[in-house]
Amino acid sequence: MRIWIPELGFKGGSAMYTQRLAKTLKLLGHDVEVTSLSNKHQGFPYFLKLQKPLVKPDIVIADTISGAMFKGIGKSLIIVEHHCIFDPAYAPYRSPIQVAVHELLWRRYEKNSLEAADAVVCVSEYTASSVQNVFGDLPVHVIPNAIETDYFSPDINLSDYSEMNKKPFELLYVGNLTRRKGIDLLPEIMSKLGSGFELRYTSGLRTTNTLSNMKNATSLGRLSDGALLDEYRRADALLFPTRFEGFGYAVAEAMACGTPVISSRCSSIPEVVVDGETGLLCAVDDVGCFVRSIRRLAEDQELRTRMQHRAREVAVEQFSMNRWSSAWSHMLHELN
Repeated sequence: MRIWIPELGFKGGSAMYTQRLAKTLKLLGHDVEVTSLSNKHQGFPYFLKLQKPLVKPDIVIADTISGAMFKGIGKSLIIVEHHCIFDPAYAPYRSPIQVAVHELLWRRYEKNSLEAADAVVCVSEYTASSVQNVFGDLPVHVIPNAIETDYFSPDINLSDYSEMNKKPFELLYVGNLTRRKGIDLLPEIMSKLGSGFELRYTSGLRTTNTLSNMKNATSLGRLSDGALLDEYRRADALLFPTRFEGFGYAVAEAMACGTPVISSRCSSIPEVVVDGETGLLCAVDDVGCFVRSIRRLAEDQELRTRMQHRAREVAVEQFSMNRWSSAWSHMLHELN
């Protein structure tokens, strides 16, 4: 099958998703062409109607902003929805400029793309529900994101984890330093935890600032893939107080490394973290719950060991590349 993926120049998780998808589809035996387009088209995508692939495709896989421009180029059009920016739960985290662009331009573009789609791939059940609540009934296929579970893996035998008794108890935060990710809660959480606990945190893919007024915290900056893997492996738990996620790559990656997760019970997170088994979930903004959950995990070595094992198991069972590949293969077969 010939597949064309016009890539609109998005950064971060979307770009990583496209790279993984193209690689996966090629391994499935498909002829895949990826065309990188200027992100300037995000404001006015209509010129993209002039863009054509080198070979006429059977399937076009595009984003929600530009997707409608490619209707009719292939037999079928697939639109990928990572998270719905028009979900009311997302509204508090848009800047005034984003609100203007989203409402004046992107809402219309997204509506046109979704209505033109023969299939809409959503990365979580929450995202599927979210986009349909906003835009109505759609031909949705839920295919949860995947991670490289062979790469994101523990560096020691899980049976040895119970012997690890590092001091202080090390927490890791991975992601952009934005309010949507709940980073404003981190100073209060760490202050209440006090001595005996340390937070190591990244700056993410889009932010470079650091957090101030945290004595028991270390900024790691932007990490290479290898350095990120090392951090997942050394951490006692991932601390992820997010307020909205379309999926949650960091959560799945940490679990694959055998690292329990302490996160918010919101949006897609309960689809990734099994509360009480692979981690502990708290109500959004409940600093007290985060502090109690962290202390509970630090003080209960048996619970921590059990969660380390189960986190790895669930990540491999639910979010492996093989599972993702099979889901995409099945959907393409249905469309062909």
